[in-house]
Amino acid sequence: MQQEPLTITLKKTIPNATPQQIYDIYLDPQSPGSPWFGVTTAVVQPIHQPATPTTITSTTPTNTNTSDLGLFYHCIQGASKTHHHYGRFMVLDKANGVIEHTWVSEATGGKESVVRITLTSASSTPSSPATAMTLVHSNLPNDDTGKNHEVGWDFILKALGSSV
Repeated sequence: MQQEPLTITLKKTIPNATPQQIYDIYLDPQSPGSPWFGVTTAVVQPIHQPATPTTITSTTPTNTNTSDLGLFYHCIQGASKTHHHYGRFMVLDKANGVIEHTWVSEATGGKESVVRITLTSASSTPSSPATAMTLVHSNLPNDDTGKNHEVGWDFILKALGSSV
């Protein structure tokens, strides 16, 4: 019997930054808060979408061609092997604080998983901004390789919070 795919959810409040600032940091491979920062090789080519956001149902976007939103590739040199990651951007909506992209690697069994990030203001005053960030990674293998993504994303969210 095949197990249901795994979904992991991480939440973090990041002080001293607006959702728009966190959005920019996440997509900038030169920023220590980006998942593409410090890797051996990174090609990150997001193309910001038109004013009308894409509607997502499962992993099939509507109203746009997914290749129009850009692609990424990066590799991380581990102790004994290189870990390759690929994906395509599905939603890039800075105004509403949403980034969604696929994530494919050996650890996903070569299957597309989906990372969705939502960014909302967690501040009641403009003088002390804060951002509530929720990261949901779905369609992961329901095994140790899938569960290990939680450790990786937790590391990235902590780096993102420290980069502000």
